[in-house]
Amino acid sequence: MSMKTMWQKAWRCFLGLEPCGRLYHVSIGSNARGVAVGSNIVQIGSITLPTFPFLMLAGVLAAYLSFQVWQQRGPTKMSGEFNIAIAEFGQMDADGRIHRSDKGERLSRALVGRMDQEFGDLFAEVHAQLWHNDLGLGVRLGPIHGQTAAERAVHAAALADRIKAHIVVYGHLETTANGEQIVPEFYVRDLREAGDLVGPYQLGAPIAVPDSLDSLAESFKVNPRLSDRTKALALFTVGLAWEFAGYPDRALAQFQAAELLPDWHNDEGKEILYLFLSREAFILWRAGEEREQDVLRPLQLALALNPQYGRAYVGLGNYHRERAERLRVALAAHKQADGLASPTVLASYTAVMAEISQAVAAYQQAITLAPASPSDQVAVKAYLALGGAIMLQAVAAEDMQQYGQATDYYQQALAVFQEGLVRTAVDDYRHQGLAHASLGLTYQRQADMRLRRTDLPPDDAETLALLAQAATNYALCIQAAEQDPLDWFLQQVKDENCVTQLAAVQAH
Repeated sequence: MSMKTMWQKAWRCFLGLEPCGRLYHVSIGSNARGVAVGSNIVQIGSITLPTFPFLMLAGVLAAYLSFQVWQQRGPTKMSGEFNIAIAEFGQMDADGRIHRSDKGERLSRALVGRMDQEFGDLFAEVHAQLWHNDLGLGVRLGPIHGQTAAERAVHAAALADRIKAHIVVYGHLETTANGEQIVPEFYVRDLREAGDLVGPYQLGAPIAVPDSLDSLAESFKVNPRLSDRTKALALFTVGLAWEFAGYPDRALAQFQAAELLPDWHNDEGKEILYLFLSREAFILWRAGEEREQDVLRPLQLALALNPQYGRAYVGLGNYHRERAERLRVALAAHKQADGLASPTVLASYTAVMAEISQAVAAYQQAITLAPASPSDQVAVKAYLALGGAIMLQAVAAEDMQQYGQATDYYQQALAVFQEGLVRTAVDDYRHQGLAHASLGLTYQRQADMRLRRTDLPPDDAETLALLAQAATNYALCIQAAEQDPLDWFLQQVKDENCVTQLAAVQAH
């Protein structure tokens, strides 16, 4: 048989115009006649169906229908300016595993209903997007799995990253000797600033849940704590939305409203509320408002409730460092008016160093109390903040022309920044960039201090080495920022600090 004939036969076989291989006659039943089954065709009476094209057509049709279903699925990524995802609440079993729960799902729906009812108009004003499973999404929201809070935070972070949510609200039911309780949690993926908010949180202590949730409205009436905590969670989310939109005063108002809820008691994990109250007041204080006591009082309350609360110690360190910065401005004014050796200047310098010492102690305590989990950023933030406080000690020593002491402080700051960098996760480009920016500045300030000395030549080897180290770290800061172009805060650090300072260092 020629090649041409073989191709013609194959083509006619494919189209079913002639049999391909043997033809099998089988008995189908007493009422079925003229049925033939071949290796490539099915013949029923006078109708011959080619098997391969028939199956191929069926496959194409199935693929088309699947594509249509895929096209009609809901969205898989959030597109608001502030994105909130409320995951289905699960049920923790005796082994610590979390499973789907009808009761948990109804509780999460109740939270969605409360947020829609009370904050729908506000969400529109701040361009917030609220997702939950009832919206017909192309992705399932929860339950968030994990036997520990750290494991659940990792999964919540992955969900937030996958769907582009800024906040994921989640939680689970668990059974205790006194009945069922719900543990509400949330994860903050990213906000307007690189401060203390990014990471996992548990919004207070677990809440007792009624045995029956046939009517959620009735449950809220008979269980005020469940009602108030649900409202507190909603207020928190709205407060974060306002902060993201650039309105810390409105965010503070939401947190203050949560503080007034009568059935959220101090012994139920309320320290997190005080942390947020202090944070918003701190932003307003740095912007020029008289908010100093509004910053300090909530931190004192938080630490009175939970002396092991590392995040509050970071906030306390920030408070004392800000006071030191302000006292240093007064020190400069006294030095210009009265001279370096005046008692007023010496007293001002002592006050500055005392505040910095309190900041250092607070950051060190935060490091001591920080969780060992690599997913928790408390230790990294505390190390970078501690390095900044020690840097401020060096600068204040320079102000007093105590250059030997300043050099010692700079060396201590370098060691602390390096430790913070080592503890930073490989994909945490924000803190990598901040660490390298801080290292670059430390090396640069040491070089500048040496450049002001008249007893050193312009090409002093140690000075040039410090400048080279500064340039290397500024370049690494830029490199980290390029790895995460969507992190606007890191881009700001890169543009306003690392790029500018690298050019200055290279100009020497």
